[in-house]
Amino acid sequence: METKEEKPQQRFFKNKWKKVALVSSVPIIAGAMISLAVYKYSKPFKPAFYNYKSYMYQGNIDKINNNFTYKVFDEIIEFTTALTNRKVSAGIGSEFQAVGLIKKDLIRPINFQKFFQLDHKPNKTELEAMLKNIYTEPVWKHLASYDKDVNDAKDLNEEQWNEWKEKNPDSVKHLWEYVLPYYVQDSMIGYNPLKSKASKDPITEEMLRENAKKLNQNYWNKLEKEFEKEGKQDEFNTVLNGVDQSDLKPFNYASIFNIFNYLSHNGYSNFVITDAVRNNMLYGSAYNKVALDSTPGAPFELENLFTGNSTIDNYKWSIDNFISLVQDSTSFRIADGKNIAFDGDGQNILRNLIDPSRKDVDVALMFNGDALDAYYSEDNELRDENGNLVPDGTIQAFKFNKNIILLDTFVVAKDVNEQTEDIIYDSIRTTIFANLNKINHVMATKGIANKTEAMKESLLEYYQEYLEFIFNKKSELLNSMLEQLKTIYKETIKEEIFNEDLQKFNEFVAQKFENNPELIQQFKELFPLEKENAAESDEEFVTRIASILSHVNLGNEAYFEEIVETKYPNLTNFDFINYTPSTTIDYEFIRRNYFITDENEYDLRAIKIYEIALTDKQRQENFEHKGIGSVDDKLRSQLDTYYFNKTKS
Repeated sequence: METKEEKPQQRFFKNKWKKVALVSSVPIIAGAMISLAVYKYSKPFKPAFYNYKSYMYQGNIDKINNNFTYKVFDEIIEFTTALTNRKVSAGIGSEFQAVGLIKKDLIRPINFQKFFQLDHKPNKTELEAMLKNIYTEPVWKHLASYDKDVNDAKDLNEEQWNEWKEKNPDSVKHLWEYVLPYYVQDSMIGYNPLKSKASKDPITEEMLRENAKKLNQNYWNKLEKEFEKEGKQDEFNTVLNGVDQSDLKPFNYASIFNIFNYLSHNGYSNFVITDAVRNNMLYGSAYNKVALDSTPGAPFELENLFTGNSTIDNYKWSIDNFISLVQDSTSFRIADGKNIAFDGDGQNILRNLIDPSRKDVDVALMFNGDALDAYYSEDNELRDENGNLVPDGTIQAFKFNKNIILLDTFVVAKDVNEQTEDIIYDSIRTTIFANLNKINHVMATKGIANKTEAMKESLLEYYQEYLEFIFNKKSELLNSMLEQLKTIYKETIKEEIFNEDLQKFNEFVAQKFENNPELIQQFKELFPLEKENAAESDEEFVTRIASILSHVNLGNEAYFEEIVETKYPNLTNFDFINYTPSTTIDYEFIRRNYFITDENEYDLRAIKIYEIALTDKQRQENFEHKGIGSVDDKLRSQLDTYYFNKTKS
């Protein structure tokens, strides 16, 4: 997918039609006008729907094209310009862009009554409760974090903000009233071990921890010498004794600095960074170059400076710190243009990282969705010099601690008429946002008050439907074990995923097959080996059947074409995009079902790339996500120019 960030660029426009000399006679002109009228009649006007390039499954695009002209853009500023010029009715952009559009009065609140086909318009309290159920916790918190920004109150402290809300209850706007979340992302550092000039083995967390330990020790040794020069050894001891060494300050083991530093000293020398101005400014804010080079108290302040809000006072500081972060950690200068490159195309980044022939890219700072796409490298069909596909799982990736969270969002233009609005909601309700309100429907119809329990019930419905499909005409066989399978499946829908859970299916199948040759034969006929004349041991047969029964397999082509594309077009996107869903049911469905191997085990590495929510352990070790705040056009132009001069000149 393409970069979710605005960058300065020169735009060149070409006339769609070539100019011709007006030497024709009136009859010819009249004929042309008649032809144009006939064309317009046969090709009625369709409003525009904008989206990032390579960011929707073709089947959904085809359906949207029935009523809209589906257009893609490379840079998000193109979507903003189209909305400003009233050239688009709806589309997908970013959350911080949506905040700016709200302030400019260019988009309207989502008509949830119409979209969800409700019998009444929900008030804010009702709507908030519904949306909290629909969206994952990280997504909801992220949406809510923009309340101050949307209301032009970023400078207010919490007490002032609460007072303002109490005084102006009817004036408070919320981002979640104006957008439908599409996919959510954070970032990772990916690397290709096959391109390492040293060890080809994957880098472990322990290796990174040891490297951070050395960096921190070097930092404190340097600081101690500075104190000694000034005859202040006692003061240094006081400072050192006040430091909790477990915090690994100022260098966290999972910081961009530490990961880049380790890679650059262990066989990796060609880094590509997603060329996104505001993203990189956010990363830079977590690295206070000036503080590191000066006062002894600096380490205690570093993490408090991490921010996605850009102002006239801090934008140069953030960009300068980003430059220092990259150069200090790798010892490579950006200006040299040899070891550090920038690329705004996510697909380009991941393909170059995989491609064995591209020796100039062995490390990438990339979105987690692109890292997941790269992890499944065989789908990208890149081959080594012997013609072999780069195997799945080749690309390794680490999540860093001071990270970004980006949410792509659907918005509706302010000035669309009611007829167009109806078409918009009909189109997205049957494509990318199909089944969006499913969790609330399950809670209402089954009398479930708990969101997690409703999510599990929803996944069970998917699971039962899948089993009924793959058992086809063997309904009696399925019915003999359906409730047992559903019980096991429900037990495996957990916050923490373990391979031991999937082994329950192996145990179930082994127990069923024990001393039951008739049942074994039924399963062999129902699920034959794909390869003719292939053989498998009894143990392999049990594992294969357990794997079939343990999850909903989106890779089953018949199921995908007959069921998913028809009933669940919201799920078709993931296999194409690989970005993390923003809704509770879709997120948990993919997490529970998509990452299972033929050996009936979870691919835990892939799941770690996919997951956005932080674990308790990560929070304890200072992992944090922050979003990007909105900026006005003047500041955006200034920071774009400054960034360009710093990274490109």
